[in-house]
Amino acid sequence: MSAPLPDREQERLKALQAYEVLDSLPEEAFDEIVELASTICGTPIALVSLIDRERQWFKATKGLDVRETPRNVAFCAHAILQDDVFTVEDAAKDARFENNSLVVGDPKIRFYAGAPLTTSDGFKLGTLCVIDRVPRELTPMQTKALNTLARQVLAQLELRRKMRELADQQAKVQRLLERERDRAVVERDRFFDLSVDPMCIAGTDGYFKRVNAAFARTLGYSAEELVSRPYLAFVHPEDVGTTAVEASSLATGAPPSVRFENRYRASDGSYRFISWTSVTVPDEGLTFAIARDVTEKKQLQEQLIHAQKMDAVGRLAGGIAHDFNNLLSVIMGFANFAQEELPADSTVRADIQEVVKAAERAANLTRQLLLFSRKGVAEAPRHLKLNELVTDVDKMLKRIIGADIKLTTRAAEGLWPVRVDRGQMEQVLVNLIVNARDAMPEGGKLLLETANVFLDAEYVRVHADVRAGEYVMLAVSDTGIGMDKATQQRIFEPFFTTKEVGKGTGLGLATVFAIVKNAGGHVLVYSEVGQGTTFKIYIPRDRDTSRSADAIASVERVANGTETILLVEDEPLVREFATRALTKLGYTVLGAGAGEEAIALVASRSQPIDLLVTDIIMPGIRGHVLASRLKETQPELKVLFMSGYTENALDQQDISEGRIHFIEKPLSTQRLARIVREILDGD
Repeated sequence: MSAPLPDREQERLKALQAYEVLDSLPEEAFDEIVELASTICGTPIALVSLIDRERQWFKATKGLDVRETPRNVAFCAHAILQDDVFTVEDAAKDARFENNSLVVGDPKIRFYAGAPLTTSDGFKLGTLCVIDRVPRELTPMQTKALNTLARQVLAQLELRRKMRELADQQAKVQRLLERERDRAVVERDRFFDLSVDPMCIAGTDGYFKRVNAAFARTLGYSAEELVSRPYLAFVHPEDVGTTAVEASSLATGAPPSVRFENRYRASDGSYRFISWTSVTVPDEGLTFAIARDVTEKKQLQEQLIHAQKMDAVGRLAGGIAHDFNNLLSVIMGFANFAQEELPADSTVRADIQEVVKAAERAANLTRQLLLFSRKGVAEAPRHLKLNELVTDVDKMLKRIIGADIKLTTRAAEGLWPVRVDRGQMEQVLVNLIVNARDAMPEGGKLLLETANVFLDAEYVRVHADVRAGEYVMLAVSDTGIGMDKATQQRIFEPFFTTKEVGKGTGLGLATVFAIVKNAGGHVLVYSEVGQGTTFKIYIPRDRDTSRSADAIASVERVANGTETILLVEDEPLVREFATRALTKLGYTVLGAGAGEEAIALVASRSQPIDLLVTDIIMPGIRGHVLASRLKETQPELKVLFMSGYTENALDQQDISEGRIHFIEKPLSTQRLARIVREILDGD
């Protein structure tokens, strides 16, 4: 059914023509907006649609390879009659659209939501719309986002018109200048264009007015790309504030010149350090600047400083190890002498033997110092069973952590061997234990675990540095103070430490990272402030032949289902992986990034949820609180909790006793599918 014409239709069409956008070429700004709308709303199709006299024309499309359709079948023709988002949840069941050619034929529209593009004069030029081939609805957050993005589309249209007007004005000025330009101007332009140093002219409106070829070459953009967008759009987010302050200062002419550095994004996504010398002409509203690319100089400075630090630490470590080895030789030698002089039944012999063992352990630590300083050679990697390592150092670990920390060891039976240097793995374990101890100044619980794991293709997809296959896992979990996200991003950097001066070198976790990487493995950390920390070390299984295709297939063979699952996870990549894994198995998955969003989603549905799968630690509403609130309206709702922590580290007695369902991260398709199926099929 065709939509009626809006009021003041002729004026609306005139307003649309004023933008001169119909039948124009695609533009990145509009393409980015439809891409973002598609992603936020979870639809395969998103469009910027403009309603002309007899057609709807698409300025930008995602998922639809057409440029226009007749107006009489356009959903957007209905949407421009509304003041807010116009939604059709199932076009096949809507009398207005059930016979529409876009519904019964390609692209087989079932769901439509369009936010009108409304000018300041109240004219609705078209819509930003999202389309799906299956019935659905938008969440309140998605509706709000669609409205916000529609305003951005209109802002781009306004900017486009202003840029065109500005270009027209510049063309007029240029024609005047061409008639009056003298030799001095020509020579100045030649100097600007031929300069080997980047040069630019910027206006107080935040745009480059002109850039030279050297500037364009330095960043890899064309001159047109650089002048078509605000220059702050190219500046590193951390440098935008200082750059804006300098530009504002220059605009006033006080001081008349400024020197500063910032980082500019190049076309390949990297950032270049740029050193600026800028001079302003306030009466003209222009700033003239010359730049130097100092990226390589910065990198060399950082490398030199890092090399000097590492060299100094290496020299110190090597010197200490050398002298300490001499002392240990004396201790061990005279202890052996004393043993020989004592009767065989003397109880003191056992005490001296403990001294010898401690000295041998200290000697092993000095070997690690020599290895770190590159003055020693590590043992050749060999078959090692981590369970034996954990057992051998168990007594030493208890002395390290103290009596106020309860140590529990959970060793998997039939643990696969790995190929790694034993001394280095001891260093990994000790460093992690010491960190855990320091994170629990008031005492707590410490758990050591080993397990055989298989990391599948889905897990690898969200961990680019990991290869699929069989691994042996060593996990160290504590109930300590935890870490925030910013700290987690830096913990493996050499010399980074959160401990006070004199309490840590910042080398422990950097050494752990290096040892594990050298063994072909990787390290994951799960932590929340106040909730403890779990480090998981994955070392590849040592075997002569890889798993057969049939064996891998058997690992990934899982049970299917058709139930509806509500998945609540604040980490987008984890949520994406779990959603894809469960959807492939036939489940209907409703995703939410927070507890509040999940509650709103359930409230908007008329059908019940079969299973809630939720992370335990999330911003806002925690997982167990969310489950309790949803069970108020759905008492029979089944729940599966997820966490990156182990059960004991979280002190979840209900989990260990089976009163609630729990799955430990990292997730795998096979394990997730099996547990979900067991819960749904259970009582």
